Amino acid sequence: MKRTSLFWQLYPSYLLIMTLCLAGTGWYLSSVFQQFYFDQVEEDLIARAQLIRVHVRSLPELSDEKKIDALCKNLGALVSTRITVILPSGKVIGDSEKDPALMDNHATRPEIKVACKGLTGSSIRYSHTLKTRMMYVAIPLKKENRIIAVIRASKPLSAIEEALASIRLKIIWGCFCVILFSAPLSFVVSRRLSRPVKDLTKGAECFTGGNLEHRISLPPHASYEFHLLADTMNRMARELDMRISDLAQQRNELDTVLSSMYEGVVALDLEKRIVFINDSAAQLFKVDKLAAPGRPFEELTRHPHIQNLVQDVTICKETVYEEIEFPGNDEIYLLVHGTPLKSFREDIVVGVLLVFNDITKLKQIEKVRRDFVANVSHELKTPITAIRGAVETLIDLLATADNRDCKRFMEIILENTRRINRIVEDLLILARLEQSSDRYTVEFEKLNVSNLLEMAKEACSIAAGNKQVEIIVSCNEDIFVRGNPHFLEQAIINLIDNAIKYSGAGRKVLVQAEEEKDMVVIRVIDHGCGIPAEHLPRVFERFYRVDKSRSREMGGTGLGLAIVKHAVCLHGGKVSVESTPGKGSIFSISIPN
Repeated sequence: MKRTSLFWQLYPSYLLIMTLCLAGTGWYLSSVFQQFYFDQVEEDLIARAQLIRVHVRSLPELSDEKKIDALCKNLGALVSTRITVILPSGKVIGDSEKDPALMDNHATRPEIKVACKGLTGSSIRYSHTLKTRMMYVAIPLKKENRIIAVIRASKPLSAIEEALASIRLKIIWGCFCVILFSAPLSFVVSRRLSRPVKDLTKGAECFTGGNLEHRISLPPHASYEFHLLADTMNRMARELDMRISDLAQQRNELDTVLSSMYEGVVALDLEKRIVFINDSAAQLFKVDKLAAPGRPFEELTRHPHIQNLVQDVTICKETVYEEIEFPGNDEIYLLVHGTPLKSFREDIVVGVLLVFNDITKLKQIEKVRRDFVANVSHELKTPITAIRGAVETLIDLLATADNRDCKRFMEIILENTRRINRIVEDLLILARLEQSSDRYTVEFEKLNVSNLLEMAKEACSIAAGNKQVEIIVSCNEDIFVRGNPHFLEQAIINLIDNAIKYSGAGRKVLVQAEEEKDMVVIRVIDHGCGIPAEHLPRVFERFYRVDKSRSREMGGTGLGLAIVKHAVCLHGGKVSVESTPGKGSIFSISIPN
């Protein structure tokens, strides 16, 4: 629908308002003149009726209708007014224009009704007798305080209406002349008022088209408000130009930074369409960086883990990361971080940001390290086993001899070989855990946590008996978890064994399990010497010992808690420790149920 310009809204409006004002003024003046003339005629008729009433009252009797009729005709001709005498019953007994005998009963005439009440009545109506509009005035004729007749005077309004018609015509011509004179004046005024709006509109169109250097200039006759609006729009254009320049510079800097990143970066909207992709990601997915925006992300890769990660970020609205093996000629390992993109002003997710870190070299280094540990452990285990067997045989032979020093040294050799064997076994467990966590080859099954704790307790019962430590298990029979029974049992055994080592004789070690939200939490609580706060962050590191000399005396390898951490992480869980020196420690593992 085409919209009307401001000029064609102002100009016709001015003319219409002026026409309505003049028409209203003309109508009002015409009404005033008409009322003035009618009032003058009414007063004149009242005066004439009162004069006639005096003559009628001088008659001795009203029963002589002929005398009354003759009086009406004489007086009517004398004063140029129609005179009528009516009895209270409505009967006409005298009229200056017509024969009373031929006239209707006048009891229903408005002015007669009012006069019969003792008041002066008047009305204007069309006379069917004289075939013209008439003004009637009726006054009562009283005798001894009783109305005996009504004197009515009437006069045609044709002369007055002709005068009023002449006046109305003059008023109409005057209004027409005023409108004719005002039309060009309204045109000029409307044009002057609409001109600044056109200039402002042109300026706004320039700003919309991107020409923010344009400045709006208004004619001097424009109003203060228009000049203020023009200055405001010019100032707005300058501010926008500066801000857009700053944003463009920031965008270029951001593009430079993102393009220079070694990590691949891809931004998606909620419909999983590409919004941005940097050079590294374009090279990784082998696509044209400039042609990629707008394309569905599935066209770049259909890797199920990446698609699931995007879906998880969209649903959970939290940062998600996952290590994946990217298909190709060479094995490529990626650490993919998915982060929800939120709007600037509102906490609403508008997309997903994916960051691809190439960790292939790290994986290769880890593989070399794990292979080295496994190979070294395997190579050490065979000669250590041989040494152990030989020493045990030697001790048995020397037991019958009297050379007790040789036996004591041989026992030392045996104990050290056992310690080396424990280290090698722990290294092998660590290697298996790390290998399983990378290749997703671990078999999980539904495990009863209570049975798992009882088996771990049984495995540590000999060590607990030697230390005179009581192991107490607290767990409901209906708590289950999905996991690998060997690795979970090994982790719990290591925690219980660790608690036994650092608990004094006669102490208790409490092993409890309970469900908390969507996790199963297993806690091993001891009342031993505790761990200083500065050592807590590192107790799960390999070969880390709080008290190295004491740990060696107790036969620790320094790998037990590291094995616990790797086993729990393999199950997607987490480990933690709370400790107070002198009171004991609480080791907790949390596993999704």
